[in-house]
Parts: sequence; structure tokens; C-alpha cells
Amino acid sequence: MKSRLISLMATAAMVLVLFAGLKLDVYAMTYTVTYDPNGGTKGPDWVDSVQVTLSDTAQEAWFTPNYYEDVVAPPAGMVFDGFDVNGTRVWSVTAVQSLLTENTLIKYLWKSELYYTVNYDVNGGTKGPDWVDSVQVKLNDSGSVDPWFTPNYSDQVAIPPEGMEFDGFDVNGTKVAAVTAVQSLLTENTIIKYLWKESSSKKYIYEGDFDVIYKKKSQRPIIFRFHRRADDEQTFKLFKELIVDGSILDRSKFMISSGSLIVELNADYLETLPEGEHTLQPVFEDGEGPAVTFLVEKEGGSEPVYVDHHEHNYVWQVVREATPTADGEMVYACSVCGAVAQRLPITGYVAFNRDLAEKIRTALPGAEVRVKTNMWISLYSLSLDELAKRPDVSVTVDFMYNGMNYRVTIPAGADIAALKDEKGYAGFLFLGMKFGLTQPDKN
Repeated sequence: MKSRLISLMATAAMVLVLFAGLKLDVYAMTYTVTYDPNGGTKGPDWVDSVQVTLSDTAQEAWFTPNYYEDVVAPPAGMVFDGFDVNGTRVWSVTAVQSLLTENTLIKYLWKSELYYTVNYDVNGGTKGPDWVDSVQVKLNDSGSVDPWFTPNYSDQVAIPPEGMEFDGFDVNGTKVAAVTAVQSLLTENTIIKYLWKESSSKKYIYEGDFDVIYKKKSQRPIIFRFHRRADDEQTFKLFKELIVDGSILDRSKFMISSGSLIVELNADYLETLPEGEHTLQPVFEDGEGPAVTFLVEKEGGSEPVYVDHHEHNYVWQVVREATPTADGEMVYACSVCGAVAQRLPITGYVAFNRDLAEKIRTALPGAEVRVKTNMWISLYSLSLDELAKRPDVSVTVDFMYNGMNYRVTIPAGADIAALKDEKGYAGFLFLGMKFGLTQPDKN
């Protein structure tokens, strides 16, 4: 009996030595993991089951279930929503070996695809060639929207109302800047509204010559005058700094005085500037003023042009026609001395008003001038002022609003000044309230 016990002990010792020599783990466990597509479609990489060996000393298979469509495709209208492992819901790429305590069934989980409709509101602007009324974005399998959704702003998408500039978006009542990824704000069907603000560069006007020249050694300062379109008495008070050639100019190098805003560049400073063209731009507390250029010439160059004081006779003049690739420009310039009080880019809107103004100017006595537009919703001073000069002429406009065609007629002899707002516009709907709207496609 004693010898048999010794023999069994020796055999057990030899088995342990053998396992140790073969580096086998006495406590290793092997489980069968079976997969259930749960209504999904098995792909080319699908396997029904795998053997997973785990031990108390090492994970011989760091086991992570996979999801991609080569393994299993979701049912129609569904998206992946994780796994069920022994009653525990886990996400994709989660190592689950701690849950494998027995033969296990791993079930794929699905949920309905969730789409949000994002509608855009141009908010008074003009829709550009790249405008879309709405897009659909999808809540993807990580809980965020797909694609990485960022609303866009450019003149190809939306053109600001006249005299305005882009000021961000309103998304569900939250103001966000351009190029902001807004997917965290998309929790429902959403309206993204374009926001506009008064263009800072158009609040102020340069009043003076555009051929300002300083001749070296002349010691004659050069002077610029700027004024505000509205509340001009605030111009001097709101002045902040002066930018010359892209840099803030030290206050010792120029003088300012009121009367709108008069800027005088010191001759001693001008002597330090290199010959050639330079740019000057005032900055106000509420925005930038227009940039103007001046020339510094060597001694003996052409004399500066000084215009005698007189009463300006301002008229609109086209100085550069619009092309398919570039805006043109009109100036409100004095016909006597050429001083420019206002510059206006010739966009499609300006061209529309300019053409109408020409039709009014050349109309026969007592004529009715008719125009049609599917893009614009107002008239501007450019055409309205011409109509004020022709009280014998009426104007009929066919236009589109919210997909419906309307017609409004401004009768001959109407008080044009009373029709314009403070910025010189008269909206078609406003005119319809005054004179009545009809729908020509229903007549």
C-alpha cells in the first residue's frame, strides 16, 4: 500500500513536470462562442462559431467581436447597435473575455436608422447657384450624425441682402459661426437660418478725391474725409485707429478733426514712405471704413490735383461693367470735379435696378414700364430715383415670392420718397400693401 501511494505521487509529480515542461496551463478553459445575426445578413467573413481559450494566467485569445458589413449587414432600414453577450449589452470593439464564463451566444443588436431633415432659411438673402433647400443627415452607429455636418457660407450658396454681410447661423436657437460642425445641435428636424448684419465696410463713405498724391519735399500734408451714412455726428466719436499699408499708424503721424472725420497725414511721416501706392483705412468702434489709396512720388513728379470748392453735382456713372466672372462697379460721382461719394458693385441686383432705371428714363410720356424677376424682391434708389423724375410713368413688376407669382404696380405720380426705407429700398410686398397685389397667373 505504501509503495502504491508513493507510485501515484511520483506519477502526479511527473505529470506536473511534464505540463510545466510543455508550458501548458493546467487551468486553461476553452469555450464555444456562437454568433446570432439576429435578422442581419451574413457576409463573406461570417463564422457561425469560434473556440476561445482563456486561462487564469493569460488571455490566450484577447477576444473582441467584430462588426462590419463583410461580417454581417444590417436588416433594411436598421443600423448596428452593439452586441448582447450573456445578457450584457456591449459596444463594438469591446474586449469581452471577462464575460466568457461558459459557452456563450453573442447576438448582434440593431436599431432603426434615424435621419434628420435640415432645412435652410436664407433669411432675406438671395439664393446662390449652389443653394439647396434641405439635406438629410443620418445618426450613425456611434451616436453622432453622418456626415460630419457643417453648414456652408459663400456667395455661391447665399448672397447677403444689399448692405449686409454674413454673421453666422442660427441652429435651433443657438448662434454659431461659419465652418462650425453643428452635429451636436441636431437632435431633431432642424432649420438653419442664415444671419446677416449691416456691412461694416458700407457704414462709412470716403468723400474726396481718389487721385491723392504726395510729392517728396513738398511738405504739404494730404487730407482724407470720411462720413457715416447714418448718424454722421457719431463718425468722429467712433473713430478708433488708422491703418496704413496694413499696420496701425502711430497717432503722432497724423491728425484728426471733426466735421465727419478728417484725417491729415503729416508731411514728415509722408517723407518716410517709399515711392509708390499706399493704402489708408480708418477703423471705427462699429466696423471698418472704406480703404482708399494714395501715391507718393519723387520730387519733381506730377503736381497734386487740387479742386476748387464748389457745390457737387453727383450722378451715377458706370466705371466698370460686370462680366460673367467679376462684378462691375458704379460710382456716385460729381460730374464737375469727379469726386466720388459712393461706390456700388454691379451685382445682378444692381444690374436689374439699373436696367429698370434706363427703361424709365427712356419711356414715352404716360407709358407703363413692365419688368419681371424671379430673383429679386425689392427696388433700390437707383431705379426709384429715376421714377421720381418721371411722375408721368407707372411701373409694373411681376415677381415671385414663396413659389407664387405676384404683380404690383406703382402708379404714375406716386410719392416715391415715401416708399423708400432709410436705406433706399422699397420691397415688393410693401408696395403691394400700398397699391395692391394681384396674381398674374390666375388672371
